[in-house]
Amino acid sequence: MPAPPVQPLNTPTEPPIQPLNTPPVQPLNTQTEPRIQPLNTTPTKLLVQPFTTPATQADDEDSVIFKLRSRSTSSKNFAVQLVRSFFMPHELEGRNVRGVMNKLPLDADKISKVKDTVFKFFPVAASQQDILWRDCRKAIDAFLRNRKSVDVTRSN
Repeated sequence: MPAPPVQPLNTPTEPPIQPLNTPPVQPLNTQTEPRIQPLNTTPTKLLVQPFTTPATQADDEDSVIFKLRSRSTSSKNFAVQLVRSFFMPHELEGRNVRGVMNKLPLDADKISKVKDTVFKFFPVAASQQDILWRDCRKAIDAFLRNRKSVDVTRSN
C-alpha cells in the first residue's frame, strides 16, 4: 500500500516583511573625515574643593559607586574596587577583612558597607550570599596581600 502524500504544515500566505527604507550604511572614509585638533592650551591646576553638604556627598558617592560597577568585571573585582575607594591607603596596611593571621581587621562599618553594596549590585538568593561574600573577602584579602609588592614596583 503506498504512503499517503506529505502535506506541508503551515505554508506562509502573507508576503515576507520588507526592511524599512533606510539609507545604506556608508563606511567611514578616514582620509576625508575632518579631524579634531587639540587646543593649544597650557595645563591648569585642579581646584580641590571640599564637599559642602551631606546631600552632595551622597550624590558623589553614588556616582563613584556606579562608575566602579561599570568598570568592574565581577562581584569580586567590584568588592576590591569598593575597598580601594572607601579606605585610605594607610588604613589598609597590615590588615585583612576579618583580622586573622596576626593582622588587624579592616573597619567593620566600611566592610559592612562594601558587603551591602556588593549584594545590591549582584543580587543572589539568601542561601548564596555567604558564598558570594566569602569569594569577595578572599579577593579583598588577596589584594591586600599583593598590594605591597605592587606599590614597591610602582615607586621604582
